[in-house]
Amino acid sequence: MSWRHQRLNWMTAMNSRIKKVLTAGVGAACFATIISCGGSVLNFGGDSALANSAWAKFRGGTKNTGQSSGSGAAGIVDWTATTADDIESSPAIGPDGYIFVGSNDDKLYCLNPNTGAEIWSFSATGDISSSPAIGANDIVYVGSRDDKVYAVNRMTGAMIWSYTTSGDVVSSPTMGEDARIYVGSEDGKLYCLDAATGAFVWSFDTGGAIENSPAIGNTGNIYIGSSTGKVHAIDRPTGLEIWNYTTGGEVDSSICVADDETIFFGSDDDRMYSLNGFTGGFLWSYDTGEDIKSSPALATNGKLYFGSDGDDLFCLDSASGTVLWVFSTGSDIRSSPALDSDGVVYVGSQDNKVYAINANTGAFIWSVTTGDDVDSSVTIAGNGKLYFGSDDDKIYGID
Repeated sequence: MSWRHQRLNWMTAMNSRIKKVLTAGVGAACFATIISCGGSVLNFGGDSALANSAWAKFRGGTKNTGQSSGSGAAGIVDWTATTADDIESSPAIGPDGYIFVGSNDDKLYCLNPNTGAEIWSFSATGDISSSPAIGANDIVYVGSRDDKVYAVNRMTGAMIWSYTTSGDVVSSPTMGEDARIYVGSEDGKLYCLDAATGAFVWSFDTGGAIENSPAIGNTGNIYIGSSTGKVHAIDRPTGLEIWNYTTGGEVDSSICVADDETIFFGSDDDRMYSLNGFTGGFLWSYDTGEDIKSSPALATNGKLYFGSDGDDLFCLDSASGTVLWVFSTGSDIRSSPALDSDGVVYVGSQDNKVYAINANTGAFIWSVTTGDDVDSSVTIAGNGKLYFGSDDDKIYGID
């Protein structure tokens, strides 16, 4: 059965379920995020609860595609801002353009996008290598290696609430249009929390540490991997498992979701995988020969980009898994690539550089050299400016 038939069947079933509930007397307002006034099923993967910005969370939006509408960076360092430790966190951009990023000095920073000047900082009690997510409610959500998830006022940096898990939280939160927060922990659990209060809603135990960040599909399913080598599809309202798929290594790469609900992710068994998001059925895999910690980016033309511990940035045809080109850097790539609207892909490497590569040909365009590994992923603003962190303790603003 094709994905189109699967999606049609799913939509038909959902409409039937909604009609039954409405017939039972439940107010239509309760279903504002499910049906429109015309009764059509909406896209559950919407970002309406995220801030209206070019890059409100890790990988840009809830489907983790790594795409931006911005373009034009020339590789010129405009400013740097110095923290007190490595920066593995990837920046997020607020609706007013301000930059939010964590550091292993235990702080979450808010920076002026034009100068890099600190607006405020919030102190946790552990490294913040998690990347922040910014809600339309003016709350910034981030995890820490002190086992906690924090909610912080976007304007002031004041803590609103915290929730304690039983393991480090290096996973980056995501936020659906249901105004709930979804985030993994190294205690093995995916948590669903109320965005306003931090109240526990449900958790799902994967059985292994979670170091990747959840994606929300068009159906509303949540996709997450873990150190067990499994990827799980979770029903968002209930936290119940829909299906799982087992790879041959840890899954630290975050899952990317296409419009047709095909999902893509890397594994420490050296392979990039493509699965049917409805069923978990295997579509293809590509063997890079090295661990894949980098999370894939998916272009609108169907090209898929990701890095590996073999120093290479790969471009594959997402439909077939056929390799289109490979670009080699000087060391492992654990940063996740980002795509601008002009056909340029940006990625960091442990050779201390961030590269700009022609997304169609794999040709080198420019690079910026930092003082240490770049495991942080590039964020692209609407005006094309780039932001990322480095293990040299600095955050970079690139024109």
